[in-house]
Amino acid sequence: MGKYLLIIITSFLISSKSLGEEYFLVKFGKEVRTNKVVESNNKVIIYNDEIYQYFELSNNYDTKSWTLTNFSKKTIINGKKEGNTIKLEKKSENNSNVKEHKIDNNPWYQSWESSLRVLLFSEEKEITFWAINPDNLNISKMKAVRENEETITIGNKNFNAVKIKAYFDGPASIFGNLYYWYNKNNGKILKYKSDFKFLNFEVEKIIN
Repeated sequence: MGKYLLIIITSFLISSKSLGEEYFLVKFGKEVRTNKVVESNNKVIIYNDEIYQYFELSNNYDTKSWTLTNFSKKTIINGKKEGNTIKLEKKSENNSNVKEHKIDNNPWYQSWESSLRVLLFSEEKEITFWAINPDNLNISKMKAVRENEETITIGNKNFNAVKIKAYFDGPASIFGNLYYWYNKNNGKILKYKSDFKFLNFEVEKIIN
């Protein structure tokens, strides 16, 4: 699917649902870029000049389907959950990689910033979930824990936030953690960051 067609689809979703985009500043090493995010009716779009991601979620924030288009690498990933099987295909100009993963009854969360908010509305303080690595389509079992509430400042504004920590289940947990801060009042993501040894980044909502 072409880059401009994807942008047209996003623009249509925004206008047809009378939605605005939300903007997030992404710091990845020395690289800085802006992600644009649209959420409506269990659908999530995240995009910038390099990638375009589209997610369909269940009412419980589980991932039902996922598409990732990388314009610079000229690759596209399509993923879909059927029962307890996640079916994946990654296509490039000269190659195609197909994988299937059988999972247990724990959910598949691919848009973590959208799905982990489930802990804000649950009596459970911890959840186990599955996630796909887009580089090789391998699957990992993850855990997320609701940690505490705290006040954070973004754009000179203070927010009451709920902090959630996510990490690999099992021995791989030594590699580090991801942290997410959600607005306690409306459940929307405010910021998240990683201290993984192999993937260090920080994302913060742009507040006007």
